[in-house]
Amino acid sequence: MTKVITAYVSPGTYKVVIDNERSAASRYQIKASISSLGTNDIEPNDFDHAMTLNKGATITGALTTQDKEDWYKITTTSKFVRLSISAYEDMDINVYNQDLSETLDYDYLYGKPASPDQQILEFCGSNVYYVKVSSGSWDDGGKYKLSWTAGTVPTVKNVKLQKLSSTEIKVTWDQNNAFDYYQVYRATSEKGKYSLLGVYNKYYDTKYSTGLKTGVQEYLL
Repeated sequence: MTKVITAYVSPGTYKVVIDNERSAASRYQIKASISSLGTNDIEPNDFDHAMTLNKGATITGALTTQDKEDWYKITTTSKFVRLSISAYEDMDINVYNQDLSETLDYDYLYGKPASPDQQILEFCGSNVYYVKVSSGSWDDGGKYKLSWTAGTVPTVKNVKLQKLSSTEIKVTWDQNNAFDYYQVYRATSEKGKYSLLGVYNKYYDTKYSTGLKTGVQEYLL
């Protein structure tokens, strides 16, 4: 019987221990090979040393059994970002705003070395974003690729506001089958700081905005 074990490990020295739980003698042969994943990320790219992800550049990174989390920073003047991801093993992708107070988008990718899972995340709301690539407690790591481009915020048609009370409004819009998710932001001034009101999938075209203050004008994006 031949057994192949693949491990994603950080640079270092490792020891392989073979233990025979049976009393009878056994023979075996062992062969180890080391191959590079061709990464160009710069370690340590934890949150305090988040690697800059430049527009149009492709980062090839890898998670290992010792390093289960990588962070990247996107700085842009664009109001809309399209992040392309290819995962060659199972892993999580999370996108945060600058102070990490909001999760702007997320996905779990089910990749395989021979058939990577490819996804595109779209988000907006600030000039600085953080992207976290991580593996779960049961995942050993693996290779991934990241790149991003600026896009145009799609126009949402037939937006309507309905006043429900002095502190609550109802927002509705027409669905567009080309998009899977919608993000709604609000601010108290047209050029002020917009905060995320919510992310809604294509099955919802209604949002209630509560906690409004009487006499304060609110802007939605």
